[in-house]
Amino acid sequence: MSAADYYQHMVDTFLGWRDHPEVRAGNWPATLEEAFGIAPQYQYPLSRPDAEAVTGYFMDVYAPARSARNVLRAFEGFIGSGPESNPATA
Repeated sequence: MSAADYYQHMVDTFLGWRDHPEVRAGNWPATLEEAFGIAPQYQYPLSRPDAEAVTGYFMDVYAPARSARNVLRAFEGFIGSGPESNPATA
């Protein structure tokens, strides 16, 4: 997927954050703020504008802070499903 497709994928993922099986099972943080180590600021379920805002934060601030190579808005070639996206089978 393109960088724009990945952005939309992340917006959709964040819109449904509380319904994600890993969140429901308690394996992932209950809020995105907790996941990113930022102060609580959103109501869940997220509205589309809030999901877009947190996606922007994730792509422009959080991910690049973890690695200078995480320039997610410029990267092309994200894989969303299939054996290439599953570390257990790669």
